[in-house]
Amino acid sequence: MNPWLMTLVMLVAWGVFALQITVKLGALTKMAPENRLNEISRRIGRLFKIGFGQHKLIGRSRERGSGIMHAFIFWGALLVGVRELTLMGEGFVSGFQEFLPLLGSDSW
Repeated sequence: MNPWLMTLVMLVAWGVFALQITVKLGALTKMAPENRLNEISRRIGRLFKIGFGQHKLIGRSRERGSGIMHAFIFWGALLVGVRELTLMGEGFVSGFQEFLPLLGSDSW
């Protein structure tokens, strides 16, 4: 792909993202402040347990089926995000994926 075209597409996408995030951050700044730097180890543990592990959805027996589907959709979106980043890198450097750990042709 042409690097100039890739740059243009990325700049437009980042511009749209910047406009959207400005609106959302404006709403957040109007809320009451909260100290988010306390209990960092507990917060990181909950990120892995609830965020990545989807414990709140999978852990409840009445929501287990939909929770498992939600978890697969979430993990699939993470994989698509990794692929998206490698494709953006390919727009600038041919063979970009080969430079990344665990994603090159030498990896499993």
